Amino acid sequence: MYLNERPLIGVMVNQFDDTFEQCICSKLSCLANENGYNIVFFNSFGNPNSGDTYDDLESRMQLLAPIEQLDAIIALTDTYQIKAQHDLMVSEVRRRARKDIPIVSLRGKEEGWYSVLVDEGEAMKEMILHVIEHHRLERICFMSGTPGHPDAEFRIRCFYEIMSKKGLPIHHNAIFHGDFWKHSGAAAVEQFFSDPNWQPQAIICANDYMAISLYDELARRGIRVPQDVIITGFDDAPDSSLCGPPLTTLSINLEAMATVAIETIMGHWRGEPQPATRWIHPVPRLRDSCGCHSLSAEETNSVRNRFLSRRNIMFDQTLSRIYFQIDLSGCTSVDKIYDMVETNLNSFSGYKDFYLMLCADSEHDLAEHVYDTEISPMVRLAIAIKDRRRLNLSRLPSDELFFHHSKLLPNIACSKTPSSFYIVLLHNRGTVIGYSAINYEPGYIYDYTYQSWTVSLASAIDATINKMRLESALRLNEHISITDSLTGLLNRRGFERRSQERCRHLNHCCNIVSVISFDLDGLKGINDRYGHAAGDFALMVIADAIRTAFSDGITARTGGDEFVVLITSCDEKSVEKYLQYFYNELEKACARANKPYRISASIGYVSQRMDFAPDNPSAVIEQLLRESDRQLYVHKRSLRRRSDD
Repeated sequence: MYLNERPLIGVMVNQFDDTFEQCICSKLSCLANENGYNIVFFNSFGNPNSGDTYDDLESRMQLLAPIEQLDAIIALTDTYQIKAQHDLMVSEVRRRARKDIPIVSLRGKEEGWYSVLVDEGEAMKEMILHVIEHHRLERICFMSGTPGHPDAEFRIRCFYEIMSKKGLPIHHNAIFHGDFWKHSGAAAVEQFFSDPNWQPQAIICANDYMAISLYDELARRGIRVPQDVIITGFDDAPDSSLCGPPLTTLSINLEAMATVAIETIMGHWRGEPQPATRWIHPVPRLRDSCGCHSLSAEETNSVRNRFLSRRNIMFDQTLSRIYFQIDLSGCTSVDKIYDMVETNLNSFSGYKDFYLMLCADSEHDLAEHVYDTEISPMVRLAIAIKDRRRLNLSRLPSDELFFHHSKLLPNIACSKTPSSFYIVLLHNRGTVIGYSAINYEPGYIYDYTYQSWTVSLASAIDATINKMRLESALRLNEHISITDSLTGLLNRRGFERRSQERCRHLNHCCNIVSVISFDLDGLKGINDRYGHAAGDFALMVIADAIRTAFSDGITARTGGDEFVVLITSCDEKSVEKYLQYFYNELEKACARANKPYRISASIGYVSQRMDFAPDNPSAVIEQLLRESDRQLYVHKRSLRRRSDD
């Protein structure tokens, strides 16, 4: 996959929108760069509450990842909150990874893999004991995470264990199951405070986001933190120090976790025995939400500045994404989308390279390709930006533009230095469109808004492809409506339309219009004696001769055995030359066919000079047709008289 022959580490990660994923992956990228390795992040997305087909297609990332080619794998297993996505990731790694490579699971244990785990049991127990012993509280609630989630189950067991050891009863309203996110704060407060005879003194939460979600509802009810109730969290998310009051929580050294993962891989590569499990120990961060630590003026200013900085960054990112969507909505072709992508990529700080691969092959264009729920074997390089400079793909040979998706990246992505690519699948409304690859400069982190950016991009490409298909269908219908199905010449409608358009563009340099009428001789006799297939053959012979002889004219079959040609800048003398060419072509075709029947045509024509384009070209053309038909029948009668003589 990579052409610089450096070792390649693959990282399986889901839902890249939290501090854990961003911090871990940023550190992994820096460490890989420092040690001279390539690293690729196979990023998918999944929301257990959505129930949308979008999440189902995100699982295809595990099928896209060239797991067989990886020299090591790091799996952020607990970021896969949808069980089907988690199980597919694990099964694909087990099935396809080489047997000799190290596989490290972060914050989750998988049989046969190295594990880097958080020693959260002792830390969680220490936090609960802090509430009980230091603050001397007894009426304590616990806000757990998603039922069945390993972290949620483990942390609530710690709560039960400590409460039991301390001989403290657990009220029937004291346990609430949230979702590790910010959606259930109001419901949790409603349950915890539903018994007027038993009001909680403390709420211990299984993570920070659920803890912070309690703040607004408590304030709405006039319940103060920490004066009326203590709140604690877990994870030390960025919001935990920015909320008011700052949240008491447990901090995990995520950079240390990433470092241990890389050290385990490097030790395995060196052939050194590695422990199956390594532990990271959380550290308590005692803050105002339990009343243990009030911020100094300097700390308060630091918190405010960080809050303002984050708000400004989020505002700029949101505004950029909105304008990107607006710009995409105005794109009328995929080329314009590509131009918009090139411009908007500059909003991602520190991005270096970008490649867009679309499902396609060398035999079909984007609109002709049949898209599916799986990524196609072959992909087409649609955009290549290297060192922030867009490359001209028209100069690349076909085998550089089209390649098997297991290769993942085009040859031009080759770099002598280590690289960190983030791969995101592009799909929309149940079909996979392709995937993108973005590479950042060392020290810059993956922008979590990139996922929504790619969603907008996929939607725009899909809409444009559908528009291309619609336009193609309209063109086909238009072609069918004006084309004679047997001969491929125009039909009467097509002749009228094209000839009127031609006449509207007449000028002083091109002001002679000639109309030639043809009539296949003896069609009924051929049909009656030799069958309609023979009659059709005779019609096609005449049509081919007309098409060849009058290649710069408007040629049509206007009836059963009737044909007509309109040609400009052609006087009667020139018409005679064209007709001689027609007779020669017809004679050669008849000789090649060697049919038992004669194929010939009666012909009439008329030429008219015009000083300017007619106001009513339809009337002029109709007049010329009548005159050429009259000449044709004069010709037919003369042939009959000769035959009778």
